[in-house]
Amino acid sequence: MKKWAIILVLSLGLQAFIQAQVTNKKITLHYKQTPLSQILSYLTSEYNIHFSYVNDFISLDQKITVRVKNQSLSSALDELFRQTNITYQQVGNQIVLKKSTDANRKPHQLQLTQTIRGVVLDKALQTPLPGANIILVNSEPFRGIATDAEGNFRLEKIPIGRQELKVSYTGYKDLVISNIIVSSGKESVLTISLEEQVLQSAEVVVTAQKDKSRANNELVLTSVASLRPDDINRFAGSRQDPLRMAGNYAGVISGDGQVNHIVVRGNSPRGLLWRMEGVDIINPNHFTFVANTGGGFSVINNNLLASSDFLTGAFPAEYGNKVSSVMDVQLRKGNNEKHEHTFQLGLNGIEYVAEGPLSDKKSSSYLASIRVFDFTPLEKMGVDLGTGGGNPRFGDGTFKIHLPTKKAGIFTIWGMGGYNTLNDYQSRKDSSFWSNPGYATDDIAVSGMYATGISHTWLFNEHTFGKLTIASSAGKYIEEVKDVVQKQTLRYYSAYDGMEGHHLASYTLTHKEGAKHLLKGGFTYRQMFYKQSGAFWENDSTEFRFINYRGHTHLLQSFLHWQYRATEKLEINTGVYAQWFAMQNSFTLEPRFSVGYQLTQNQRFSLAYGLHSQIPPLQYTLMQFRDSRTGTYNTPNTNLQVMKSHHLVAGYTHQFNGKLQFKTEAYYQYLYDVPVSMQQGNEIFSILNTGGNNNLWLSDSLVSKGTGKNYGIEFTAERYFNRDFYVLVTSSLFESKYTDVNGKERHTGFSVGHISNLLAGREFRLDEGKRRVLSVDIKASYQGGRRYLPVNVDSTMKHKTLVLDLENAYAHRQKDQFRFDFRISYNVNLPKATHNVFIAADNLFRARNILEQYWNPQTESIDTLYQIGIVPYFGYRIHF
Repeated sequence: MKKWAIILVLSLGLQAFIQAQVTNKKITLHYKQTPLSQILSYLTSEYNIHFSYVNDFISLDQKITVRVKNQSLSSALDELFRQTNITYQQVGNQIVLKKSTDANRKPHQLQLTQTIRGVVLDKALQTPLPGANIILVNSEPFRGIATDAEGNFRLEKIPIGRQELKVSYTGYKDLVISNIIVSSGKESVLTISLEEQVLQSAEVVVTAQKDKSRANNELVLTSVASLRPDDINRFAGSRQDPLRMAGNYAGVISGDGQVNHIVVRGNSPRGLLWRMEGVDIINPNHFTFVANTGGGFSVINNNLLASSDFLTGAFPAEYGNKVSSVMDVQLRKGNNEKHEHTFQLGLNGIEYVAEGPLSDKKSSSYLASIRVFDFTPLEKMGVDLGTGGGNPRFGDGTFKIHLPTKKAGIFTIWGMGGYNTLNDYQSRKDSSFWSNPGYATDDIAVSGMYATGISHTWLFNEHTFGKLTIASSAGKYIEEVKDVVQKQTLRYYSAYDGMEGHHLASYTLTHKEGAKHLLKGGFTYRQMFYKQSGAFWENDSTEFRFINYRGHTHLLQSFLHWQYRATEKLEINTGVYAQWFAMQNSFTLEPRFSVGYQLTQNQRFSLAYGLHSQIPPLQYTLMQFRDSRTGTYNTPNTNLQVMKSHHLVAGYTHQFNGKLQFKTEAYYQYLYDVPVSMQQGNEIFSILNTGGNNNLWLSDSLVSKGTGKNYGIEFTAERYFNRDFYVLVTSSLFESKYTDVNGKERHTGFSVGHISNLLAGREFRLDEGKRRVLSVDIKASYQGGRRYLPVNVDSTMKHKTLVLDLENAYAHRQKDQFRFDFRISYNVNLPKATHNVFIAADNLFRARNILEQYWNPQTESIDTLYQIGIVPYFGYRIHF
């Protein structure tokens, strides 16, 4: 008996060895309309793979098109038999072919599948976790796998549709990831980060649904939203733009239909910090003024984004030189095993995306895109673009190269750039096309930006890694504007040429000591360069006003952050940020603090405080003004101090059954050393009211004596996508005020009082195989009207020139605004490609929301300029 048992064990071992040898082969096939018999013969002769089948059941004459390179045997056979009614089973070194058991199913009706693969990492150190368990939830039969020595995993032949994974690793919190979209045209490649447990024992098992309100940056506890590319693609009104997407969250006012800038908790849009791949960059938007943070739409291509963080206040010590918010953008890595392509046509242009491995070793990858567009077709359709009749044109490109090495660390090279033009010659048109009554405006505008960098990540040991980044970013804006009366008389003229940018070197060091302690510190040297020149003239002025300066300065930034996880329930973050600005020889030291406490498994409380500062815009600091007495030009604003702000935020989150979440936050912000104007007749000026448009409000005699405050409460209720639908409701109540140079408190121009958004979407499966899906998404937005500078009608009519009622500046609001956006899309999966077509309409009900009110000298009355009406658009995208 013992003898037979040994023989049986040896036999099974030999069979397993033989089967492993067959399974581990890497297969390459490249055939077009070739008989199946010829392909099977090639596999037998080239790879020693033998097939068994019954000729009466298997048709060897059918012609097959297949293309795979260096794929596993199972992947190659899946692709080979994808368009047939043949199934297979491996028995030892034999591949047994069978006819599909569903005799009524035609080849084009077979269940489509795709691969889910990726890597599992330690969240703090981003190091691989070998042996982590990956389970496909609700799979039948059971599907699971363990990660390899480099943390990689691969699940093949996963049915298309939405899938759910459960990830576990000894000593770490289990993680459930829902709504993984599996499509036939593109592999689902995931980067999964697990958080180490503080208490590690057999009795402690922590399982968490992936909390989409938590940041990708684990040092952030409050006032954060995670921008997910899938949501940016599908949410109505987002136009596949990160900034417009951010406008859906509590406390955020979106720009009008023409621009995407955002107001966060009553702050000027200029308080937003843009980051890419961990370093600060210049405003990455098309059709924008160089000093602003928004524009027409983003240069950043959503098809290249990884999940990114949007912070709305009291952010950690690693973020600096801004007082409002942070858009921390990450580019995803390209597919390092398979070449994939995306073509897209829509409102954001004609676009092509390519990605894939750089070598056969399948570790390095590339990802690149290019977009170009001309809005002429939309104009011919009668769509009001809000450009006054000009024809916008633009182009942009983005790339990322990921180069891991075995002994020299990881190298990453990334970059993006964009350009745009807008030319409108109204003086050549009939007066019915003029944007202002009585005179034509000729406007020529060109702008562009770039950001690029290279980084090197080095793992010193299992507890510590460092990252060095060298980067450069700059933006440029050129515009010439002429107001012409009766096509002859010059009424107004301005020419502007501005550029701002920086070169920087940054180094960060992260050290993790067990599960409780994480230290992160860094240093950045930034060389800032700038140029500004221009000429301005109005018909009531006797001479041109000129500005002309250029130069450079330096900014040194550093930070230190300590995270202490005392227990599974209590987490404390402390830190300090410091900066030195060479131009003003100013030094600031800013403490940051946050604490999170898990009240129960489903309830969490958080509290955060931070002191934040921001350098005044160089356009104001270095602005030149002509002294009418001497005829010379001076720079009276060079003594401005760095603006500072205290942030205090308290939050509460309740998670219901992993699918529904309620969140509320209350905040208070106090700003001081704010630049305000001492200029007679312009005492209402504050830097806190700028940044909402592409105008440079000229004001001399600025002093850092102003203050400001923002306070409010926010509510968010979100039902994550489940059972084919989702709902997101946000609401905010807030006040935003400032004091002018005379100490008078006023509302800021951004103090609209209240904002509410409702977003919802539903998917309809049109067949059992989930090949065809129809999606409907809506957004309804209601907010308070904008505050404005009223016209003193009596004085204006008396003096025949515009006179503002400065005593009541920003005292009143325009009527409340409402907008309804709609989007419907159709998604179809084919054997080798996924197609998506959508149509959308922003402001579907043509709500007449006020953009601004102005004095019309021809009619001697106040006229109203409205935001653009309905904006219909469509798009088509294919992944293959």
